[in-house]
Order: sequence, then C-alpha cells, then structure tokens
Amino acid sequence: MSTVIDGPSSRYIKRVAKEIGYINQFFQSEPTHVLLSDMGIECYLFDVLRVPTGGKVTIYSVDADIYYNSSEFDSNHSGSSDLNKVFAVDWAIEDTDQYGNGTYRHLSYVFDTVPDVDDLRKAKLLNKIAREIELDKIDQEVFHKEENRKSHWTKVEPPSTFEGCTFDYRAETVRS
Repeated sequence: MSTVIDGPSSRYIKRVAKEIGYINQFFQSEPTHVLLSDMGIECYLFDVLRVPTGGKVTIYSVDADIYYNSSEFDSNHSGSSDLNKVFAVDWAIEDTDQYGNGTYRHLSYVFDTVPDVDDLRKAKLLNKIAREIELDKIDQEVFHKEENRKSHWTKVEPPSTFEGCTFDYRAETVRS
C-alpha cells in the first residue's frame, strides 16, 4: 500500500531541500561519474569529503546548463543566483550479499551549491522520510498521549534543550 505525501510534509521536505541546495537523488550500482558519462555529461573532480561513518564522498562539478538540458528539471532547484554549476555527489555504500561478497551501491545526489557533510546527511534523511511515508511505515500525524491530541510531524517543536536542532528532532519524531 502506498500513502500520498500530504501538503505540509511535501512543503517541509521541499523547504529543507531548498535551504541546503538539494536538487535530486539517483541510486545505481555504478559510480556517479559513470552515470553522468552515460548521460553525456562531463564532470570534473571538485572535492572529497570524509563522512563520520568512515566512508568518503566524492563531489563533481557539472555545467548546470548541460545537466538541466539532459535531465528532467526538478522543482527542488533552489534558484541560487548565477547558477552555472551543479555539484554531483557520489556516496559509495558497501553492501554485503548473502554469501559475504562485498559490493557497492552508489547514492548520487545533485546540489546547486557545494554541499557539506551535514547537507548530505539531511538530503539522505529527507529521502528516507519521504520513502517511509510513501510505504506507510510512518504516520504524518503524531498522537500526543499527554495532551490527548494529534499534530502534524512538521509542527512538532523540539524541547527548549534542543534549540537549533529542529530538523533532526522532527525527523526523529517521524521515525519513532
């Protein structure tokens, strides 16, 4: 069964995506630069980031006009001024099959600004929230037992001790 993402959830996800410059995500078994090459898009190594989980993330610079002319324009585009580059990110994640053989799957993210590790974590979490809502694994409304009322997950405010962590707190509320 598939659940439709409601208006408040959709607007929240798009707003956070716009704040971090996140445009799109692809999943594939090949590295991002191979996917871009197959699409006829030239990319240039821009940076390599280390992520806390021990992996590394490779960032490629791509001409924005070429990217948008060769793929479907996504409404998450943040509209940053003088956009002439987008940044394609390859996050290789090791998978182990039932026989213990290691393979990689690649999460490819596209940003219209240079992402940092926190932006990547948020983009990954945005996709996870959307997917789990669509798969009906999480509810978009949260029931508060103490107050005997429902509220939307996007309206849940963090306790004062969590100031500055609103996105993480709301995301954690949805996952629980």
